[in-house]
Amino acid sequence: MARPKKEETKIQYSVMLEPSIIKEIQRLADKAEVKPGPFTRNLIKSGLEEAQLFDKAGLIGLVGASRRKMDGFRKRFNLTFDTLDIFEKEK
Repeated sequence: MARPKKEETKIQYSVMLEPSIIKEIQRLADKAEVKPGPFTRNLIKSGLEEAQLFDKAGLIGLVGASRRKMDGFRKRFNLTFDTLDIFEKEK
């Protein structure tokens, strides 16, 4: 049986987010009945764990290349998340 991890001291870390992201974090935190701060911390931790798995598998570079390719498609075809919503409505 492994020893439990020692709780690390938390430090404040600031990021700039769009108002729509903050509103969505608040909505989801309310739905989960969790305060927005811990909810956001858990989102970041989950994303970091996924990134660490990608890194161990050697996929971080692939993710970056894929992101650049998708950015190119978005610019070339003027795609936004709003314009992609039409595909959901066609189902």
